[in-house]
This record gives sequence, C-alpha cells and structure tokens, in this order.
Amino acid sequence: MGSRYTEEVDNKVQSLIEGYIVSSFEIQVDTMNYTLEWSKDITPKFAMHHATSIGEFANRHIKACNVLINRVADDLIKIGVPVCKQII
Repeated sequence: MGSRYTEEVDNKVQSLIEGYIVSSFEIQVDTMNYTLEWSKDITPKFAMHHATSIGEFANRHIKACNVLINRVADDLIKIGVPVCKQII
C-alpha cells in the first residue's frame, strides 16, 4: 500500500501544480493583453493614469495568484502533504 499511496499522492500533487501553472499563465497572458491594449492610447496628458491603472490591474492579478497558491496549499494539506502556507 505504501508505494501505491505515494503514487496517488504524487499524481494529485502533480495535478495541483499543473493546474496552478495553467491558471498562473492565463493570468500572465491576461495582464499582458491588458497592458498592450492600454499602452496603445498613452499620451503625455494621461500617462500617469495609464500607469496607475496598469499597476492596479497587475496588483489584482498578483493577489489572485496568491489565492491560487494558498488553495493549492490547502488541497495539499488535505491529502497529507506538509506545506508552509503563504500569508496574504
């Protein structure tokens, strides 16, 4: 049972990590697209507004990634994998 349990846990861990990677990549692509769209209209008059908006958008996505990390940590804890959670 020991090796079977380890294989099951390894598969679940790998699945959780792959899910996080995919979600994180989607967030990065979303941030890139948002930045490219907003950067088309930058003028000296509105440069600070655009920079602030892009920064706020990126910060929201950083928080979303932290939430994803903590969800993965919670799921790992549920299957018995020792982890140290990140504090948001």
